[in-house]
Formats: sequence, structure tokens, C-alpha cells
Amino acid sequence: MGLGGLGPLGSGPARGGSADDQMFEEDLDQESHAQTTESVVLEEELPDDYEPTQEEILEYAKWLGMDQDEDKDLYWIAREGLKAPLPENWKPCKTGEDEIYYFNFAS
Repeated sequence: MGLGGLGPLGSGPARGGSADDQMFEEDLDQESHAQTTESVVLEEELPDDYEPTQEEILEYAKWLGMDQDEDKDLYWIAREGLKAPLPENWKPCKTGEDEIYYFNFAS
């Protein structure tokens, strides 16, 4: 999904296509062992004519904090966010638990 690269993780259309694997380590606490989680860097693959479904728009609108009844006039913002390409240097990534997150490889 577009989301300008910064949207709900694990919702909306997947931007498939795996690329390089990367390893990330997370310190659980000072006395525990580090946990290693494998992540896959995905490539953005949105067709030019991509149109999000009403369900995707509603889900993203909710994630943005819009009220389903009071903010319907603002759903265009959610739609445009889903269609927007990721900003430069941002890539979608997927964890071993199938969670999607976005990472800026330049910062």
C-alpha cells in the first residue's frame, strides 16, 4: 500500500516481492540474551492504476483516527495515502512473524 510509506503495518494491500534478507537484533533486557529476528526487505510494486478497496480505505481511515460516521468527508485523505508512493529511501520490510513495517535506509 502507498501510505506515503508510513501507514498501518500489516493492513491494506501488500506490496509484495522479496529482496534482501537482513538481521536485526533486539535487546530484551540487560540480563537476557539478544533475540534475533529475520526481516525481508520488500520492493514496492503498485500498478499505476491501483485503486484501494473501500475496506482498505476504511481500515486506513480508522488507523488514522477518523470516525467512521463523522469523518466520511475525509476518507479521500485515506484513499490518497494508500495510493501515494513511498518517500525516497523508504522500503517496506516484513518480519519473520509477517508484520510489515517501513524503514528509511538513508537515515
